[in-house]
Amino acid sequence: MNTDYQKLKSSFEKLLPKLKEMNDEYNELFKNDEEFEPLFRIESSSEKEILDLEHHIQSSIIEPYRSFIKDYNPSIEISCDGRGVRLLGIKEMKEEFDNTYEFKELLSENIFPIALDGSGNYFVVKTEKENQFIYWINHDKDFSLSLEGKFIDIMIKWIEEEL
Repeated sequence: MNTDYQKLKSSFEKLLPKLKEMNDEYNELFKNDEEFEPLFRIESSSEKEILDLEHHIQSSIIEPYRSFIKDYNPSIEISCDGRGVRLLGIKEMKEEFDNTYEFKELLSENIFPIALDGSGNYFVVKTEKENQFIYWINHDKDFSLSLEGKFIDIMIKWIEEEL
């Protein structure tokens, strides 16, 4: 396991008890609601599910993001610089990819969605050689890309802000 991923995994493991507590409170509050959906979902995914996702989005998912979705496949809401960010699990990534025409145009750039902010803008991973970077896409401005930073650094920053 590479050291970058170990740092990410360690940060995320510290966040899990807080997420579980929030989820338990939410579940109790809405237990009688017929349209109830869990606040978050964290579950491991199989290699087959990841390969299916790669085929679906026509893009390779390299380390360390590959290990992250394999271990956690998170579908959770966290804070980030004062804005809510929803990390997308495999199911949500496929749905966003299918329902957003612009992603098909960005395929040649090896880009795929990993999160949404509260305004409907996307955070995407773009693989450049052996590195992964997170970009913010402003859907109001012709899907222009704005560099957020190196994948591992941004993910750890988001998680640590939530702690």
